[in-house]
Amino acid sequence: MINSHCYHNFIRCFRIEKNEFNDDLMVMDQDALTLKPKLRNEMCHQIAETIEIKASDEVAIASYAHQGMSLGIVISQILTIPFLYLRTSQKKYGLKNQVEGLLLENQKIIFFSLYLPSIELFDKTNAIFQEKKAKMIQWVSIIGKENDAKNLKIPHHFFLKQEKIYGDLKLMER
Repeated sequence: MINSHCYHNFIRCFRIEKNEFNDDLMVMDQDALTLKPKLRNEMCHQIAETIEIKASDEVAIASYAHQGMSLGIVISQILTIPFLYLRTSQKKYGLKNQVEGLLLENQKIIFFSLYLPSIELFDKTNAIFQEKKAKMIQWVSIIGKENDAKNLKIPHHFFLKQEKIYGDLKLMER
């Protein structure tokens, strides 16, 4: 679990905005989190400690750029396992890859994101790995909702409840 000092600095990377329907929307400034080395490293070490892998496993961590890739890279370095960078679609230039990094057949994938994925994102990501004959074994995110996590077809681990962060942000607004 993330300690209170780390949590306090973490929620300062958020703000509440209004969407087009005038509803509150919780927005994370990913750069604010990534560019604070002490906070970034503390969070990444705590996340890495919860990921259980065996040295013999062919495991990699993967993420999309907009879903916490910079943190996923740090976690992969801590665990000394490969990192895979995913795009939502194939690049239109260069090698035209959708997956950057060495993705092996039968490789086990731990997917990392800032938020719990939508079912659509989960299915799309899972399809990318199935096409390459690899398998997602768990989804790890910083923020999640317990009820929504039950809809994923693999284990999902998250560290902070979205409802708590939202409530704390509303208190800070006062």
